[in-house]
Amino acid sequence: MGNVIELIRDILLIVLMALSFVVMLLLYFKISKVLKSIRRIISALEKTTTTVSDKFVGKLGLSSKLLSVISKWIKF
Repeated sequence: MGNVIELIRDILLIVLMALSFVVMLLLYFKISKVLKSIRRIISALEKTTTTVSDKFVGKLGLSSKLLSVISKWIKF
C-alpha cells in the first residue's frame, strides 16, 4: 500500500511541475507582448517629440546658442 501512495505522489508531482512549466511559458509570452507594445509606444512618442521639436525650432528660427541661454536662465 505504501508503494502505491508513493507512486501516486510522484506522478502528481510530475504533472504539477509540467503544468507550472506551461503556465510560466504562457506568462512569458504575455509579458513579452506587453513589452513589445511598450517599446512601440515609446518609439512612436520619441518620433512625435522629435518632429514637434524640429518644427518648433525651425519655425521660430531659434539657434542652439539662444536655447542654451534660455535653458540656463530657467535653471536658476
